[in-house]
Amino acid sequence: MIPMWRNILFCFLFPVLLVAADRPSAEHAYSLEDCIALGLQRSLDLSNARRGELLAVEKVRQVRARALPSLDASSSFTRLDEVPTFPGMEEPFGREDNYAAGVEASQLLYSGGGVRAALRAARDYRAFASEDTRRQQAELIRDIRQAFYEALYAEKAVEVAEASVQQLSDFEQQARTRYQNAAASEYDRLTAQVNLANERPRLVQARNRYELVMAALKDLILADGDDFVIEGELEYRPVDFTYEGLIETAARNRPELRQAQLNVQMREENIRVARSDYRPEIRAFANYKGTNPGDEDPSADDWEWGWNAGLSASWNIMDGGLKKAEFRTAELQRDIAVAEQENLRRAIRLEIRNAFLTLKHAEEVVLSTRETVALAEKALQIARVRYDEGLATHLEFADSNLSLNNAKLYHLMALKSHQQALAALDHACGTDLLGDNVEQAENEK
Repeated sequence: MIPMWRNILFCFLFPVLLVAADRPSAEHAYSLEDCIALGLQRSLDLSNARRGELLAVEKVRQVRARALPSLDASSSFTRLDEVPTFPGMEEPFGREDNYAAGVEASQLLYSGGGVRAALRAARDYRAFASEDTRRQQAELIRDIRQAFYEALYAEKAVEVAEASVQQLSDFEQQARTRYQNAAASEYDRLTAQVNLANERPRLVQARNRYELVMAALKDLILADGDDFVIEGELEYRPVDFTYEGLIETAARNRPELRQAQLNVQMREENIRVARSDYRPEIRAFANYKGTNPGDEDPSADDWEWGWNAGLSASWNIMDGGLKKAEFRTAELQRDIAVAEQENLRRAIRLEIRNAFLTLKHAEEVVLSTRETVALAEKALQIARVRYDEGLATHLEFADSNLSLNNAKLYHLMALKSHQQALAALDHACGTDLLGDNVEQAENEK
């Protein structure tokens, strides 16, 4: 038998448990992978790029239809106001109501290679649209990564500012107590209050910047709600690759380069289409038609059916120079595409070089500031001990505290720049260099 006190306790706790169960769960912290997945899922530009791929598929079908047989059905009804008669004849020749029906089949036999060239161009456009989706996806991932690292840095900057304010607040309280006990001068008390007052605006500024950066990240991935938080660390992961290797990687993987190549191919096919206009077009046709019998043969009740077949050829001999102008236009568009492809190669090489140099500089700053943070922490500890023993003023402690905060911020900024440079380098090369290097390092271990 259950004791009475347990029943009473259960009666009091059960409503509390129900309320706790109905409460929403804790905030979900989004990692970098979560943000990328959410951005790729919700991006409107990326959705339009996928629709562009579907449009390219339909374009291929449209061009292919020109080379396939066509079958047309037709019917007509004509009512005459007055049935014609031959001179000297009283009976009319024909009927007031006239019906006709038939089907006609047609097949393109020769077009000077224009249809094949147009089909190849349509297929190239389909591949072009696919590469455009890859390009927009890569740009979105780069932007999300850089915005995520910017948000992490802003979050860490708030933590540094909060720790500094807390430390100066504790120190100000200590200085006030020591002043009341006649163990410190009024100058030390006032200096501690001024330093604390000067540090609080920096905390407000850091919090405001964090809100702005988080709003930009949420807008980028189309995240809603005020409970959006992120999780992650600004870590330094050494990578090892050469500038020449990066150039080769970009030549194989960068979607923009593949798009430029496909654009040149499409322009070449357009030249072939324009050249085909100088050649004839030959078609085969066959039709089967029937009409209702006329009044000239009253004994005929069935429709009259018949068929015919043949070949048709058309050749535009003179058009006032239109074909020549179209052909020349296609050649100029091809030349422009070739020049744009070369400019793109040069621009990508410069993009890779800038990201590579930024990465190397960030690596050097990360390694140097890491040691600076350790030295600044030790200097602050020494300043605190000296102040407690009466060997130093509050100004010395405040300077050490400021130096530590700056060292931490410089180190965090270097980590952020390193991660953002990796994101830019990944995008410039059209691959995931960071992921490849980390996986290789883990395999070596």
